[in-house]
Amino acid sequence: MPHSIDQLTAKLLALPSADRIEIAEKLIVSVEGHANEDVAAAWRDEIANRVKDHEEAARVGSHPTRRSRKHIGD
Repeated sequence: MPHSIDQLTAKLLALPSADRIEIAEKLIVSVEGHANEDVAAAWRDEIANRVKDHEEAARVGSHPTRRSRKHIGD
């Protein structure tokens, strides 16, 4: 019969710290690839949004560089 998460956690926390560290490292490695993929996807979305915003601002004439230069009188 599978253990519940609470039962498994209690057993793991009863282990010596060196064993807990080893298990923690193995757990982190087991999910690290997924986290990296999620982070990479989030950055791709962020970059796409920033490019879209930049292009839209340039199209309507409110590009940040133009606004800055106009403000400083360049």
